Amino acid sequence: MPDGLSNGNSFYLENQEGQYIKIADGDAISMNGSQNLGLYYEMPEGGTLGTGNANISQTIIAKKNNNWVVRFAPDWKQASVEVYSVAGQLLNSISRIPTTSDFTIPLNYQSKNVFVVKAVSEKGEVVIKKIVN
Repeated sequence: MPDGLSNGNSFYLENQEGQYIKIADGDAISMNGSQNLGLYYEMPEGGTLGTGNANISQTIIAKKNNNWVVRFAPDWKQASVEVYSVAGQLLNSISRIPTTSDFTIPLNYQSKNVFVVKAVSEKGEVVIKKIVN
């Protein structure tokens, strides 16, 4: 499948400086504090791509062996992780997690389901990812 949707188009974020950032599949964008962003399907007419304005997080949520883990960015000192069902029900909440090693996300690995995982640093940086177990 090509980068973007099946017809080749992509989504773009507009930052507060009016620059556009193409969103690639699997990207995680770090958000600190209160920010207003615009979301567009296809590049808006007259828009230009910004360079280097996306604050891409180094914290990732990924499958490792048979488990889902959070690998924290080096600048994260402590974190909290919340796991939600696809319906939005909070299933698990863990706080004060040391970030020196990968954190295994507590899931029922025998059941096939969709979850939303939210990791938050002590500074308020947030990474959210939908996972399919």
